[in-house]
Amino acid sequence: GLPPLEAMTAGCPAIVAPHGALPEICAEAALYRAGDDAEAWAAAVVRLREDGAWREQLRAAALAQSARFTWKRAASRLVDELVAL
Repeated sequence: GLPPLEAMTAGCPAIVAPHGALPEICAEAALYRAGDDAEAWAAAVVRLREDGAWREQLRAAALAQSARFTWKRAASRLVDELVAL
């Protein structure tokens, strides 16, 4: 999930396939398209390019979602889990 998260942190709307950790990482802040549907991915890219209001809405959602993931928080959670052992 790091590449989409990095894009979202930079304010770039992410288009991802709904597999693995991506739905958990991206939540409602990304566009989901089937991994094998090239036409749907292309249409999403075109819409992002042409629809500035929608792009800005997704950009804001991406920034908010990505702010939930920090290295400090990840390290803290890891330490908590290790201490709990």
